[in-house]
Amino acid sequence: MLNFDSDFHSQVSHYPGTLEGAKLKKRISSGEFSQEQENKEANEDLTLIGAEKGKIKFDWKNGEEMHISELELADCFVDFSPHLESNHYEEKVLKVDCGEWHNSQIIYKKPFEDKFLDTLELELQSTLRCNQARSFFQIIEYIDPKYSDYIFFTEPIFDAASVQVADQNEIICISYFENFNYQETLGVSAITLNENVEPDRIKSFINWSFYEDIGYWLLDTFWQDEHDFGVVCHSPAYLSDPFHAEFLLYFAQPWGRIEEMIFEYSNSEITISIDMLDILNNFSEEGQGFDEQIFYYFMPISQIATYGILSLENVDFLDLIFTEVPENVLGEFSYITSRGEKFSASCSMADDF
Repeated sequence: MLNFDSDFHSQVSHYPGTLEGAKLKKRISSGEFSQEQENKEANEDLTLIGAEKGKIKFDWKNGEEMHISELELADCFVDFSPHLESNHYEEKVLKVDCGEWHNSQIIYKKPFEDKFLDTLELELQSTLRCNQARSFFQIIEYIDPKYSDYIFFTEPIFDAASVQVADQNEIICISYFENFNYQETLGVSAITLNENVEPDRIKSFINWSFYEDIGYWLLDTFWQDEHDFGVVCHSPAYLSDPFHAEFLLYFAQPWGRIEEMIFEYSNSEITISIDMLDILNNFSEEGQGFDEQIFYYFMPISQIATYGILSLENVDFLDLIFTEVPENVLGEFSYITSRGEKFSASCSMADDF
């Protein structure tokens, strides 16, 4: 049988991003994959790619082999087949201290609101929640210098089979980073790959806690300067690929608790209204409400389309979300403060960026 400390990239390289690849990853992590089946030799040591240091030995004594289902919020771990989705609830990973090299971290973990819903609906909720986490946390890429060479991603852990038998009853989101400039940095970039393998993604290794940075930059914020707010339409991205275009919502206000916050998307045929507090309360202490004084949220068109699926009775116009001409695509951001004052701003995808 394949050793747990093997280079799994070399075992699954020809199944990148496919259903068969996901099935194979499940077999690997559960110990069901036979080394003789593929006639490949397992590496005795896990090695990491460093831009100027070459291969760096990874100290296995610094970690603990666990199932993803056993990990807690803020736990850091090594994913051994990072170019495949982590959709197996009992997948084996190596839990490590966040000060050690790792390529994944649990950044959200809460029970399903209604575990008796259809499995497909629960999967949609899980995917949406992790997309929301990325939208809320993404600003850290731009304000913390140590992320200047990294792109932040989230990924849901959703195992349909485990959900159906009630083994998995929670939404789990993991974070990972891709280093778009790793050849020029000193950081560790990824598990060593077979030279002939070009994976769809490379989860970079970092040796700090992203979850701690969320607490530092985004929670318990304080603002005493002049009130500022707005919404920005990323019009260049909309022209090239509407799916990835975003509305940036933001404010800096000194009054504390927000009583109401709405984002409204509209085009020539449909309007989709999104209650932002419903989203943000998922990332606040239960019953606390949203009282941050500094706020950023990247709202992608793709996320708006998901809300359309969930909220519109007639979804015939959903395709228009991705094909509408820019001048007809509008976003309006409004909120009411604890003082009862309402502020609103709007933009169009035809605006200069």
